[in-house]
Amino acid sequence: MKCDIIIPIWNQLELTTKCIESIKRNTNYPYRLVLIDNGSGKEIKSYLKNLKTNSDIDITLISNTENLG
Repeated sequence: MKCDIIIPIWNQLELTTKCIESIKRNTNYPYRLVLIDNGSGKEIKSYLKNLKTNSDIDITLISNTENLG
């Protein structure tokens, strides 16, 4: 059994990185990250795609073309 951790994202690369790193460091229960990109800029899109591709954690990435709130 896994716990889903859902994070809506709209830019804010530094805060997003800190949030995800904190989850990785402090969460011992099996989990899946559900990252919802609400139309962020290129920098955060690149970070999220790279994270999904190169991470050893279970990540579902949802990419919206605009901020849906």
